[in-house]
Amino acid sequence: MNGGLFDPEPSLKELARVSNFIGDELGVPVGLVPLRSAPPKLRLKALLGGERLVIGDFGLYASLVSLDLSEVVDVELELKGICAKPGDSRFFG
Repeated sequence: MNGGLFDPEPSLKELARVSNFIGDELGVPVGLVPLRSAPPKLRLKALLGGERLVIGDFGLYASLVSLDLSEVVDVELELKGICAKPGDSRFFG
């Protein structure tokens, strides 16, 4: 899984064209994930588990990973808090 950061964000048709081009050049299937509209867990998986072809700004990459990791942890904590009741050791409210 690969992610790409484009400004402005390309259409799905343009993403498919770029994905096909990269896949043809590398000789392997490539799937691009539009990171701005993907859920945090998928963004994190793409950023950490995908092949990074070019990282123009490592600070931006690190910030995106940090932001997505924070969002994933926040969601998981919130879900645990919703399931727990006051007085329960798992309650975060």
